Amino acid sequence: KKQVQSGDMYTYQVKTDLVQSNNNFISMTITIDGYSGGAHGYETKTSFNYDVKNKKEITLNYFYPNNSNYLKTISDISRSDLTPKIEQATDQKPLDSFTKEMLTDGTDPTKPINFEVFTFTDDTLTIYFGQYQVAAYAYGQFTVDIPRK
Repeated sequence: KKQVQSGDMYTYQVKTDLVQSNNNFISMTITIDGYSGGAHGYETKTSFNYDVKNKKEITLNYFYPNNSNYLKTISDISRSDLTPKIEQATDQKPLDSFTKEMLTDGTDPTKPINFEVFTFTDDTLTIYFGQYQVAAYAYGQFTVDIPRK
């Protein structure tokens, strides 16, 4: 029997994933994960997107300058992309009402927080959906890649 020492059971980790860093842009995710007891650990992801030349943070509306309803556009694309991914992960076709409700709420265009974690390259805008946002914890986290061209 192993004696558990203080701190052995609990973890905390911060990880960065640089998607791009050049003279024009910085785009990255920052992931905090750990275990503090209970059934499973946790993971929280955020992102940082920056226009180096203009010295300002980039928000989603940057990618849709002529579309004031861009969150609806992103929501529609996300739902269309996520539905088959979640159907496959959950082995449900069609999705049960609970999972469909999670997906609908987690991609609701009236809630900008649903789309606040994103990265980009010259070709792709990637939206990250957190734990429990669009499906149950057991099915993992999901991303949607949206072509920029």
